Amino acid sequence: MTARNDSYEAVHKAIRNRFLTQWGSKTEIAWPNSFFGPNLGSGAVNPWVKLEILDSAADEVAFGGDGNNRVRYQGIATVMVFVPLDSGDNKSLEYADEVTRVFRKFSHPDTGLFFDRPPFIRTIGVTGRWFQVNVLCPFRRDSIQ
Repeated sequence: MTARNDSYEAVHKAIRNRFLTQWGSKTEIAWPNSFFGPNLGSGAVNPWVKLEILDSAADEVAFGGDGNNRVRYQGIATVMVFVPLDSGDNKSLEYADEVTRVFRKFSHPDTGLFFDRPPFIRTIGVTGRWFQVNVLCPFRRDSIQ
């Protein structure tokens, strides 16, 4: 059985593909359910990011007959930006600005995905050897069911 275009799988794939193609090789990316060890070669500590996609509540927003009900799913894509500890926050904020550009007003018509609210930044602070800033990017998708 193949996944519908507006399935969780299709939406997550669209978000990951958007991030990968727009982010390019700016930093290494930690992907869900994949082993990742930040590049610490030669004593250098390079910035890196991690993408997480969290799905949230769904509401029926339009009612019709069977197969004609609009359900709105909401979620948030979070990009965690990690820069070396004691390197200031300029680089992390620069990367955070880049992340907001990646997702601002992004839509994917095949899945009903739309980032309709502006991304925002939340500073986490020190996480181990890293200074962490999270960029939270709310999204929604509509599905006809």
